Amino acid sequence: MAKLKYDESFPERAGEYAAKGLNNIEIAVQLGISEDTFYVYQRQYPEFAEAIALGRLAIEDKAAGCLMKLAMGDCFVVTVKRSAGGRETKTVRRLAPDLKAIIRWLERNQQYADDGKEFAEFQTNMNIPANLKYVADFPERAEFHAGNGDTDSQIAKRLGISPASFYS
Repeated sequence: MAKLKYDESFPERAGEYAAKGLNNIEIAVQLGISEDTFYVYQRQYPEFAEAIALGRLAIEDKAAGCLMKLAMGDCFVVTVKRSAGGRETKTVRRLAPDLKAIIRWLERNQQYADDGKEFAEFQTNMNIPANLKYVADFPERAEFHAGNGDTDSQIAKRLGISPASFYS
């Protein structure tokens, strides 16, 4: 069986696959090479290794952007209800800033980690009360109740918080 030789299109294709989130084995399969050959190509061809690194960086940047949107409350949930007659009703709700996402974003971006003053300023700008008692499963529970058609105030009551805390 003849061995597949290095193809000049490999770096571009490998970078695209890495940017889609494929792992090394999956990239090798897509390129039609073995896992061992994949690692040999990474060592022998700097442009191949660099393309994969850039693809991974692109997906990290995309994830950071999504995390920031979640942290800032720039995400939306679409709920679709169907009546017995088959009529669809769509409700679009903007999600409140997610405290866990804010904390995760801050951890990833160490510029706020060294200075508590900057974090306090960030918290004030986000309108997050200092005494907000956040429970990790709030988003899942809120989404469940929203999917059942509860209003914001009903969801807040079910979560055991005030409507003002719900919006915070």
